[in-house]
Amino acid sequence: NKVERKKIRKMNMQQTVDRLLDKINKVGYDGLTEDEKDELYTHSRHLGRDQEKD
Repeated sequence: NKVERKKIRKMNMQQTVDRLLDKINKVGYDGLTEDEKDELYTHSRHLGRDQEKD
């Protein structure tokens, strides 16, 4: 079902953001790869947009 898939995708994005933030705490923002920085930015924007709708 579409709602369940969206919920799972959102949970996966949140887990990725959390993992990247943990890495930033350990090694700093400059320790992220360019792909990780892009992923963090994209997921954070997407999650923030969803939160505004709630």
